[in-house]
Amino acid sequence: MLHNDFSRVPPELKSRKQWLIWRYEPHKDPQKKPLKVPYWVSGKKRHGIQGDDRDRAMLATFDTALSAAMLGDYTGLGFAFLPDDGLVGIDIDKCVDGDGVISDLASEVLALCPSYAERSPSGTGFHIICTGSTETFKSNAVGLEVFCGSQFFTVSGDSLSADVIDLQAISDAALVRLRELVRPAKVAAKPVPPAGNSSDRARLESALAFVSADGYDQWIRVGMAIFSALGEPGFAVWNYWSSKSESYDGEESCRKHWKSFGTRGSQITDSTVYRLAMDAGWKPPKSAHAAPKPVKAKPKDPAVAEVPVESAAEDDGPPEDFDAGAPPVEGGEGAAVKGKKGKVRPPGFWETIDYLLENFVLLYGTGTAWDRVNKLQIKVPDMRLAYGSDQVKFWLGNGDRKMVNACNLVFDPTETVDLETHVNMYEGFEIKPVQGECGLILELLAHLCDGEEQMLDWVLKWIAYPLQHPGAKMASSIIMHGDEGSGKNLFWERVVRKIYGQYSWVIGNAQIESQFNEWASRKLFLVCDEVVTRNELRQLKGKLKNMISGDEIPINPKNLPERYEANHMNFVFLSNELQPLALDKTDRRYLVLWTPPKRDEQFYRAVADQIDDGGIEAFYHYLLHEVDCSDFSPHTKPLDNRAKQNLISLGLSQPELFYREWQGRGLPLPFMTCSSMQLYAAFQRWCHLNGERFPPSQTKFGRTIERIAGDALKRTKVKYTFGADVKQRTVYLVGSPPEGTTLADYVQAGCDLFEKDLRKYRHVYDRPDTEGEQ
Repeated sequence: MLHNDFSRVPPELKSRKQWLIWRYEPHKDPQKKPLKVPYWVSGKKRHGIQGDDRDRAMLATFDTALSAAMLGDYTGLGFAFLPDDGLVGIDIDKCVDGDGVISDLASEVLALCPSYAERSPSGTGFHIICTGSTETFKSNAVGLEVFCGSQFFTVSGDSLSADVIDLQAISDAALVRLRELVRPAKVAAKPVPPAGNSSDRARLESALAFVSADGYDQWIRVGMAIFSALGEPGFAVWNYWSSKSESYDGEESCRKHWKSFGTRGSQITDSTVYRLAMDAGWKPPKSAHAAPKPVKAKPKDPAVAEVPVESAAEDDGPPEDFDAGAPPVEGGEGAAVKGKKGKVRPPGFWETIDYLLENFVLLYGTGTAWDRVNKLQIKVPDMRLAYGSDQVKFWLGNGDRKMVNACNLVFDPTETVDLETHVNMYEGFEIKPVQGECGLILELLAHLCDGEEQMLDWVLKWIAYPLQHPGAKMASSIIMHGDEGSGKNLFWERVVRKIYGQYSWVIGNAQIESQFNEWASRKLFLVCDEVVTRNELRQLKGKLKNMISGDEIPINPKNLPERYEANHMNFVFLSNELQPLALDKTDRRYLVLWTPPKRDEQFYRAVADQIDDGGIEAFYHYLLHEVDCSDFSPHTKPLDNRAKQNLISLGLSQPELFYREWQGRGLPLPFMTCSSMQLYAAFQRWCHLNGERFPPSQTKFGRTIERIAGDALKRTKVKYTFGADVKQRTVYLVGSPPEGTTLADYVQAGCDLFEKDLRKYRHVYDRPDTEGEQ
């Protein structure tokens, strides 16, 4: 439970939807202090790209975050800095001693920045928030960090002022002075040249003037290269070059890393430095000094193994140990940079590489990558066409480039997958629930359910459950068919599908029949509009069954490797046809609704107006908060009704329909014992009367009757005498002979009675079928 006083937090901060919650969590290293881990108010750990659409949507208002922090097991509130939010954060660490004395550094910074300031949760540091813009710079040695556009502050509400202090703009002079305050940790002057090979050192220093010291990976690689070329005397060169970076933490930090270079066994040489420098426009000086060690080039002839560094600039490909993290140094930001073979790189060259590093994940073993922005799998050669061959080549060779196994590209709406080893294609819904008016939308659904309260309740829970439990795979689907104009598409496409946004689709026969089904990737809800026709019912039945009930679905994009995704798709089938799908008589997967005639046009216009006026967000809120699904689950069976039985009847075979009518006393034939030939003769007459021109053979008819009748009808053979001969007939036995009556007599009596009604049914008086029957 929080007991902080946030009354002096500026209203301008409170009004922003940039709040989250946080708590202390133990560090993996028990010797280190606990981590301050940020969470969204939903209870999910904040992850992904700070400031992207999803992150902004998950951040909350001050009041919402305060409520979540008070109700949950959290340490406090946090304020997230976002790109272009116009705010600058200043963090001063360990500036208050045990007696409450503030350091000279903190006193000066507080005087420079007379904006809202508060004590950190530990009580030993200060947080200041100003308006303005800058690039992030810091020094851990000094204990001062200035950042903008990312990170978050823990907010204690322990203001340094007794009054509310509004946010004040940070001045350019203050930023200049803050940078100067960070500088004492940096080397102020070029060190005295140490003993060693002066020509090697001079050449390296000339090249290092063109290489950026920013980027940890490049900083380490360059240090290894200098150590390899100059040995221990090279530390002064590396330390001075390192001091040019805003991230420089002082000589002591450099020395710790330098000591490890001799034990790593690295093969990185000074050629790394020369190649980076030449890519940034450096030209090796012409002198009598010996040339640096040769670097490997991509040979055009098998006999060519290596070339000196001056010739290496002619190679089209980057060296094997090339790091693409170095931005251009000469010409300023956005300036063109000379590269190999005199090529001039466009101003956006390094920006493109940064974009690739941030938004593309290489899928190991496939030759493809996942594009986080456009949400698609793309071949690496196609990336070269889109972003440039050199840029993609540098991206592939960069140590910061992310790569996962292809099987770890997943679609997990439950968001439980480990993001360190997986790429989750699910990023949450774009639409947000908002309490409001959705009465006409509910009235439309009630109309589609023909006013049946029980059906309406089931359908609402079926819609609400996977929204309340993201990723839930319903074991059932809904078929809604009827006359055109009743509002089926208006409800399912204009309302429900819009809630799911990018995770929904409308499909038809073309998508179901196609061998390529990339449309099925990353889908939670599908509207199947006139998916099948009568000629295709049986052909597509199995394919639909697998999509509806299967745990996984193969994704087969055109010209890309096939992969598998977990199947989270839920289906609604819409049709104006009498028989949109063929259902088995024991079907347990479909709820069937036959829609009533359409209402007046004014009603549908009113529904459309409500949809456009926030009705979708309101209906989403209604489904999440007002539909009780406690007695509902993905395996709750659909309700049975007349519409479903009618649809099942349309899908029955000729023998099944005949048997259903015969057993149900719907024919002028008694449901009683008879011979197989009598029953098939009755079936042929039934086919003629019902316009069925191609009845199945007697054998197929008999096997079908046995399967569907079960214990109600038993097929057996009975011997009987015909004159002086003993013969046998195949009969369908209904019931059993009464006591004292033989089976033969029971069968004969039944066949005789059935024959009388059969002759009337056929209107033909043939001789008894007993003669010649085998």
